Amino acid sequence: MKKLILGPVVALALAASVHAQTTLNVRDADIRAFIADAAKVTGRTFIIDNRVAGKVTVVTDRALSRSEYFEVFLSTLRANGLVAVPTSNGAFRVQPLDNAASQPSRIGVAGAARNSYVTEIVRLRAIDAQSAVETVRPLVSAQGSVSANRGGNSLVVVDFADNIRRIREVLRRIDTERQREGDRHRAPGPDRDGHGRRAGWCRRDRA
Repeated sequence: MKKLILGPVVALALAASVHAQTTLNVRDADIRAFIADAAKVTGRTFIIDNRVAGKVTVVTDRALSRSEYFEVFLSTLRANGLVAVPTSNGAFRVQPLDNAASQPSRIGVAGAARNSYVTEIVRLRAIDAQSAVETVRPLVSAQGSVSANRGGNSLVVVDFADNIRRIREVLRRIDTERQREGDRHRAPGPDRDGHGRRAGWCRRDRA
């Protein structure tokens, strides 16, 4: 019978993969203890607002990777009216959703977890920023915000990443369609030249 001998690097890699898997079975637990456990599992630092209180229940049917655990953690905070806002030093500030839109947050939705709270700048080409605000305002969550930057014809949206991705897609489609309409209106007809005159028309100068 052959024995399988693992080198130190392979053994460490296997050990790391085992420890990276975590099953959540939290029932009616204090949310501050839940946040403390999340800090240990994810290796992240959380600053807890003194208004954070309550109980949570989270049960998973399988082991989660570290990134999956963090996504479930963010989702649980969101379901309980809380949000983890990134700070400049890499930590996360856990606070109630109220007024979270006015606090500094991550800039850009690229690579952000779906339940991350972020600020996104959406640049527009064919539609006016102020009219775009009125279009997407109903799509912004009650805890988010949207404002127009008229100088750069863009929108500043603060919301959860999954909602911002939906808003960005809606704006992209409207903006593209409006640009196509503008191109059609500007294009000369088949029987006219670029100056709006009928093809074959010529100007006669008086002698």
